[in-house]
Amino acid sequence: MPGRPAVAIFDVDGTILRSESWPLFLKSVIRTYRRFVFAHAWLWVVQRFSRSKGMRAKRKQIDLAMRWIVSRLSADELANVTDRFLDEVLRTQLRPGAIDHLIQRRKAGDRIIFACSGFDFYVGPIAARLGGADVVATQTLNSVDGRILPRLDGLICTGGEKLRRVKALFADSRRPPFIRAYSTDEADFALLAWADAGTAVNPRANLADEAQALGLSVVDWSFGANDAPVRAPRMPVSPSILPSEPSQQRE
Repeated sequence: MPGRPAVAIFDVDGTILRSESWPLFLKSVIRTYRRFVFAHAWLWVVQRFSRSKGMRAKRKQIDLAMRWIVSRLSADELANVTDRFLDEVLRTQLRPGAIDHLIQRRKAGDRIIFACSGFDFYVGPIAARLGGADVVATQTLNSVDGRILPRLDGLICTGGEKLRRVKALFADSRRPPFIRAYSTDEADFALLAWADAGTAVNPRANLADEAQALGLSVVDWSFGANDAPVRAPRMPVSPSILPSEPSQQRE
């Protein structure tokens, strides 16, 4: 164990939850408020025939969904649908192994951080319901009456932006604590490689070898921590990322 208090960073989409949270949230809105069915159908059409790809396409989809659906929810409606969404995803979408490891790290006294591309207005409540955690998520803006405004406060919290924001949490620390990080998303591999101990959780088959080539462990959290088969890193692990050694200063 590291000599100083450790940090455990968990992605949410595909890591703590089996699926991506944002589509699940939109589906919860549609089931709760049927007036958005037409807007959701148009959103699917735009996605289906969009020429945009990758992050540009995702940003366009988010912008339209925020404008056509989320920003049109009153504060009370947003609170209602968020509660329904949380009840459903925490009942049906949790990865057992993720919860086992979350409990283990909390018992060990680690600082828990949820770092997710999902939105602050529901990732924060997910963290609260799972026992509390610091949250790094895509940020939204609110109107004076509590509605979500149809634009984001900054960039989508993924890839390099997520790593930048996680690093910012330790900007004032002379010696960052030992950091573990867990994610299933290929965009987070840089974050996992930056951590003292990075673990790829249930990556797609074609990404497992890539994760190992980066020196990451690969685990299956579909059942539970004790049952999770582990593929150890293929590359030799340097002493600086072994749990028994003190962590090194990061840039």
